[in-house]
Amino acid sequence: SEDSAKIAQKIAEYVLQSQVFEQEKNQWIDEAFRLLKAESLEKYLQTETLLSDLHKTFSKILQKNEVKMFLQEFISAILHDLLPQILPNISPSTKEYLVFQILEAVFEALDDNLPQLLLSIDLHKVVVEEIEAMHPKEVEALFYSFAAIYFRELINYGFGFGVIFGLAMDWIWQGVMLALG
Repeated sequence: SEDSAKIAQKIAEYVLQSQVFEQEKNQWIDEAFRLLKAESLEKYLQTETLLSDLHKTFSKILQKNEVKMFLQEFISAILHDLLPQILPNISPSTKEYLVFQILEAVFEALDDNLPQLLLSIDLHKVVVEEIEAMHPKEVEALFYSFAAIYFRELINYGFGFGVIFGLAMDWIWQGVMLALG
């Protein structure tokens, strides 16, 4: 009931804040990431599904007007800086025409080649490099972002099992004491 829930909450808080739990958790996280780095990403993820989902997501993102406008402005600014250096005698109208043509080609190439582009990314290498570059506290925060609920459930199940087992053992002990007494 409420009292047992409060007791369970207090025990869970105590366990989660203990130095022993912190050390074990850190060792477990280090070991998990060591194993993840050694294994192929395909063992944990369906990379074809991930790539398909990424393609759909990027396609949707590229269809948004604000994204198109941002990319157009960004690429246009680069081209406006580069074209006069490459072709110093270019007229402003030719420059605008070239910028427009290049932008059209970029968006068409993205639409046509996005799946191949995504397939060329070595996701395992990217994940490993990003994790290795992270500060240990960032790795811990990342890990807790998806594993914290499992730790809480594990502690709650352990508490529940402990109470049931403890009560059963107490009941058996009482029975043995009555039989002997």
